[in-house]
Amino acid sequence: MCYKYNDKDTLLLSNARARISMKQGEFSVTIRKKINLLLFSHLLLHFYPPRGLEDVIYLCFGNKYSISMTNLIQSHLCLHAGFDISQMILGTMYFGSKVSRDTSFRLIDYYYDRGGRVLDSANKYASWINGYRGGESERLIGEWLKLRGEREKTIIISKVGFSYGEIPASLSSRIIISECEKSLKRMETEYIDMYFAHSDDMHTPQQEYMEAFYQLMKAGKIRSAGASNFHLDRLENANQTASLLGWEGFCALQQRYTILMPKEKADFGNQIILTSAMKSYCNSRKISIMAYSPLLGGLFDHPTLELPLQYQTNVNNKKMTLIKKLADKYQIKPNQLVLAYLMSDSIGITPVISGSKIEQITENTDACMVSLSDADIESLKTIN
Repeated sequence: MCYKYNDKDTLLLSNARARISMKQGEFSVTIRKKINLLLFSHLLLHFYPPRGLEDVIYLCFGNKYSISMTNLIQSHLCLHAGFDISQMILGTMYFGSKVSRDTSFRLIDYYYDRGGRVLDSANKYASWINGYRGGESERLIGEWLKLRGEREKTIIISKVGFSYGEIPASLSSRIIISECEKSLKRMETEYIDMYFAHSDDMHTPQQEYMEAFYQLMKAGKIRSAGASNFHLDRLENANQTASLLGWEGFCALQQRYTILMPKEKADFGNQIILTSAMKSYCNSRKISIMAYSPLLGGLFDHPTLELPLQYQTNVNNKKMTLIKKLADKYQIKPNQLVLAYLMSDSIGITPVISGSKIEQITENTDACMVSLSDADIESLKTIN
C-alpha cells in the first residue's frame, strides 16, 4: 500500500522505530529526532537504493504509517479504453535524443519501479532538434520494452497529426494508417494501447479520420484512440460522428493544462488549453483527461522566475502565493503540490511529467503520496 498523508495527520515522527524490508534483507533503524516522513523515505532511498525491478522497499512506522515505494504510483480505469492507466504518465519527448539512451533507460526503470506503467510518445519526437529526424522516442521505447520484457504490463501512447520531415500535418486516412505502421515498427510491437490525434485537421472530414482510427482498432493495431489539442466543438463532433456510425470514439483528451489559468485568448500556437467546458464535457462522458506541461518547466519551484506572459494576471499572482503557503504547510515542494492538486479526486486529471534526472522524477512521483484536504483544494479552485 502507499500511505498518503494530509494536514490532519502527523507529519513529524520522533523516537519511532522503522522496519525496512528489502530483497537483500530486513533491518531496523531508530529515529532519534523529529523528521518528516517524506524526507525520511528520501534518505533511505539515497543510502539503500533498489537494485532492480524486483526489489522492494517497505517502511513501517508502528501500526499507523507505511510507505511502499514500489507501488507509489497508483492506477485508475480509463473507462472507454477498457484498461487501467497510471495516475501519472511519463513523457518521453526527448528520450533517445537530448536525453541519452542510458539515461532514458534509467528514468523509465525508475518510473516503472515506482509503479508507473504509461509511456507517452509521438511519431515526430524529436524531429525539431538538430541531427534528429523524428521517431527517436518511439525507438527508445521499443528498445526498452524488448530489453525489459515488460510489453504486456506497459501502456504505450503515441500520436499522429503534426508535420515532421516530409510528412505533412494531416489526419487523412492514409497518413494515420501509414504513420501507425511506422510507429509499430519503431517500437517493435504489434499494437499501440492509445493512439492520439496529436492535433485536429480542418482539411480532412472528421468521418474520414474517425473511421481510420476505428479500422486500426478492428485490425488490432491500436486498442483505443484519443484526441490532443482539440477545441471542444470539434471533439464533440468527432465523437458524435463515430457514435452515429457505430464506431469507437476518442476515449481520452490530452491538452495543455496547469493549476494557473491563462489570460483570455492567450496564444499558445498549436497547443490548445483545457477549458472548464472541456472538463465538464469529458467528465460527463467518462472521457479521461491528461495534462501536458503541468509544471510549466518547473516554474513553481522557482518563485523568482517571472510567469510566462500568457499567465501574468493578478489571480495567478495570488495563486502562486497560496501554492507556496500550502507547500510549506504540507512540507513539500510547490511542484509537488500542483501535481497533487491535479491528481486529487475532485480535479481528476492525469499529469504527464518528464525530466532528464532521477531527482526530477523522484520529486514528481513523490506527489502521489500527498493528499490535500478538501478545504485546501477548494481554496486553490476558487481564489480570485
